Formats: sequence, C-alpha cells, structure tokens
Amino acid sequence: MNPLGFSQGRVKGISLVAVGTEHTIHEANHAFLSTGARWALCGGVGLYMLSIGIILVLGCRRRLTWLLVTSIATAFGLAIFGGVLPPLGLLGLLVLVLVLKIVWDILHRKVTPIMNTGIDINNS
Repeated sequence: MNPLGFSQGRVKGISLVAVGTEHTIHEANHAFLSTGARWALCGGVGLYMLSIGIILVLGCRRRLTWLLVTSIATAFGLAIFGGVLPPLGLLGLLVLVLVLKIVWDILHRKVTPIMNTGIDINNS
C-alpha cells in the first residue's frame, strides 16, 4: 500500500476545513451550526489528522501517539455531538485541540541526526 496515496485525504481534509470555516463565519450569529457546516469543519480536521497519522505509520514507520488519536477522536466527537454548542464555541474548542497538539509536538519532538548522504552541507 502506498502511504503517499493518503495525501489525497490530507487535501480533502484541508478543503473541508476551508468550507467549514466559511460556513462557520456565515452562521456565526446563529444559535448552532448546521450539520453540514459542523461536519465540514470538524470532520475535515479529523480527516486531515487521520491522513497524517496513516502517513506517519506507513511511510515513516512511526507509531501513533496518544495525543494524535485523542485529537482525531475529539474532532470527530465534536462533529457528532457539537450540535449543542454555539458556532464560535465549537470553533474555539477545535482550535484549542489543534494548538495543544502543536505545542505538545514542539515540546516533545525528537531530534534526529542528519543522514549521511555524502553531501557536505558546510561548503554549500
């Protein structure tokens, strides 16, 4: 299985987030987001992160972290159960999940040595 084939899921996820964001802006003064807008926004984020996770596992031979799995589950959970939240509250929770994931990844990144390719990067 070609893990790079999942990059299509990444592109679709980003596209869904863009559409969901536009609908969220248009529906910001409503009491709740419509089901389609909620699924586009939260489902798009979930699909994007799921695609990244699959690429990491199959392409980079890395293991999924608990935070990535939790982030994916939270995004899809908000898509399913977020209908009771106001639009900006839902968007705020989704952004909070993404910011926490990014901060955690930055603080706990693993530094890997540059592979020996025979190229001298000091004399470029």
